[in-house]
Amino acid sequence: MKRPSVHLQSVKQALHDFALNRGSAPLEHLEREFGELFLYLMRLADKLDVDLIAAADKCLQQRATQSPVLIPELAESRGKTKD
Repeated sequence: MKRPSVHLQSVKQALHDFALNRGSAPLEHLEREFGELFLYLMRLADKLDVDLIAAADKCLQQRATQSPVLIPELAESRGKTKD
């Protein structure tokens, strides 16, 4: 199988940047963006034969032993706004 040229860490960083720099985007816009991202992820997981629910459950179980925060990267910046 050919390795992707973009690593998942890069995708996670892009999503993190999006979350921090969303400014005052209307909720409707954010819902549409997240909805499209979610649908794309579902289709990709299906194509790669990945069970998203099982993968997320496994990840949550691992994180529960490591950190009480679901997404530590976002918790650090919660409440901060970009000027």
